[in-house]
Amino acid sequence: MSAIAGIRLVTNYSSGSPATQQPEANQPAFVGGHAALVITATSYPTTTKLQFVPRSGVAIDIVTITTNGVYILDLPSGQYQLFMNAGTATAMYADLVTVPYS
Repeated sequence: MSAIAGIRLVTNYSSGSPATQQPEANQPAFVGGHAALVITATSYPTTTKLQFVPRSGVAIDIVTITTNGVYILDLPSGQYQLFMNAGTATAMYADLVTVPYS
């Protein structure tokens, strides 16, 4: 499995129904390590979570997002997605990128 140092999870995403957003098409796995989830939206659903999806396919919650920001995390290499439920997402943008240790 090839991996890259940054993935775009959503670009200008808006929805009023529950949804799971996988990375934009044809992106390889995220390389992992020290990382930043950079996310902004005009409005957030009641539940917005970054999830790790291991080979089993059963998503594991990593962090719950409540506001615009940069969330610093240490992550394993693999596939990630955003889970949104109960509410409306408007103009959401989210990227997951590696951050060098200093």
